[in-house]
Amino acid sequence: MGAVYRATQVALGREVAVKVMTGLAGTPEMAERFQREALVLGRLEHPNIVPIHELGADEEGQLYYTMKLVKGRTLQHILNDLRSGDAKALSEHPLASLLTIFRKVCDAMAFAHSQGIIHRDLKPENIMVGEFGEVLVMDWGLAKFTN
Repeated sequence: MGAVYRATQVALGREVAVKVMTGLAGTPEMAERFQREALVLGRLEHPNIVPIHELGADEEGQLYYTMKLVKGRTLQHILNDLRSGDAKALSEHPLASLLTIFRKVCDAMAFAHSQGIIHRDLKPENIMVGEFGEVLVMDWGLAKFTN
């Protein structure tokens, strides 16, 4: 539904991620889904959910939103490295580390559910582990409001 790019927010001098609509972007249904994803993120202020900064449209009407740029790796990449026996991954992610990641994902999901939101696409590819151990649940494009 979208592509994510690295950009600089000039006013604050910081790097951000910018998600723009792709593919069937011109359809009203896709525009509504894209906006719903941004609204979900705006409603979910939690340390383990990627924060959104802005929702807007460019001069051509292309929808976009900006969010925190997360530098790190997906949980799927980490698990792949662990499965292959990568020594660095094994030393950086012992069982206790993996359980901490799991707990933080559970915290994020519990918060989202308390706000009446279900992710519906939770998988290791949608969990980012940052350079300093931060854990962020990403890609809320299929999320659904339950209330």
